[in-house]
Parts: sequence; structure tokens; C-alpha cells
Amino acid sequence: YQSEAVQAKGGVAYTLSMVAVLLLSLFVGGATVGLSIVDERESGVLRAVAVSPLRLGGYAATKLAPALLLGLAGVSAAALIICKASLLPRYLLLAVVSLPVSGMMTFAIGAFAGNQIAAIGVMKILVPLGMILPVSAMFVPQQWQFLYYALPMYWQYRALGAILSGTSVLWPAILTLLTGLPWFLAAIWYFAKKTKFRSGR
Repeated sequence: YQSEAVQAKGGVAYTLSMVAVLLLSLFVGGATVGLSIVDERESGVLRAVAVSPLRLGGYAATKLAPALLLGLAGVSAAALIICKASLLPRYLLLAVVSLPVSGMMTFAIGAFAGNQIAAIGVMKILVPLGMILPVSAMFVPQQWQFLYYALPMYWQYRALGAILSGTSVLWPAILTLLTGLPWFLAAIWYFAKKTKFRSGR
């Protein structure tokens, strides 16, 4: 007899749960900072900031920085929870290229919700878009996958799948960044329109 060490492999449910945990960790950063914008709108702070010398780009930077830090912290914690610490550099890379997606979530919440109650309603829409919709691609035939291509969350899901399977994550990571940028710019444009935030001098 020859003994061989084998490693147990999870099924679809196990993989799905890991992807969901990691997607949630990427989502939390943007959502948390978005709720802070809602608090600023509700308290009137945002009106003062909107007429201050601070421009839209500077304001966006003050929100993207904590969203990125929370995303990095969240994905690190998720990697430790699912016992995938060895893959942490890849997860951190995905968190960095997912910054436009986090920014989109942040400013979408800030634009559509004027108070905390409305923010809960917006979150009920964004959570399915951010998590359930990309995961649903797992159950869609390959010939219909193109319907998801415009969604950066789909490429986040593909990147996570690549990381978990040990294949190259570069292409889905790049597409996460490229598809996320237009959505982020649209969200911040609508936010500026709703809050009358000046974008330039």
C-alpha cells in the first residue's frame, strides 16, 4: 500500500459561501463611508462643505481613502476567517482595483439617501447588486455570461473565483478596475448634481 495525503475539497455551497464572504468584505468599506455621507447630509454638514473651497475631487479623495482602508481590512479579515491567508496578497490586489466599485457604492448611497431611513432602502437595492447579482452568474450558462460584462461586481466574482482556483487573477482584476470607473464617475456626477457640490472653480 502507498499512502497519499489528500485534501478535502468543498462543493458548490462551500465555494459560494467563501465568495459571498469575500464580496461582503469588499462591499462593507464603500457602504460604511456612504452612510457617513448620509449623516453629513442629514446634519447639514455637507451643505457647508459644498460651498467651501474644497472641490469635488478633494472631497471624493477624503471618502475613497477610508473606503480603501476598510476594504483592505475587511478582505484581510475575511481571508483569515476562511483560512486562506496564503492568498492574502491577491485579495489585497483585488481590494485595490475594486476601489472604483467601493466609490460607486459610497456616492450612490450619498446621492440617493438624504437620511438614515432612506439609506436603509438604498442598501436594500445595492446589496443584491453588489453580492447576489454577481454570484447568480454561477448558475447562468456560459453563452449568457456576456450579460454581466458591464458590471464590475461580476468581474470581482470572476477574480475571486480565479484566486480560489489558483488561476491568473490579472485579467478579471483589470476588468474590475476598467468597468468600475464609469460607474464610479456616474455615481459621483449624480452625487454632485443632487448636493450641488462644485466640481471646479
